[in-house]
Amino acid sequence: MPLVERGEAPAGILAVPAPEQWWVISADRAAGHLTAFAEACGITAERARDHVPRAGCRACPAYVALRVLNASPADVIVALTANFST
Repeated sequence: MPLVERGEAPAGILAVPAPEQWWVISADRAAGHLTAFAEACGITAERARDHVPRAGCRACPAYVALRVLNASPADVIVALTANFST
């Protein structure tokens, strides 16, 4: 993160998570920011759509789905609201 904070991180490194995140958060409120980030990294929408995500890309959504299945409705609302509030 220090390289990112100083603006010294290579674009190629920053481009790695962009198409992975496309699959994870493309439907949430951050989609506009994700598009801007991907474009800044040289990732086109077509390239992101055609990208085959690695297995780890699905870990967070799977974890959230498991928690949703086993939580009270109120706990789910609070957790998802906190998660997507930024």
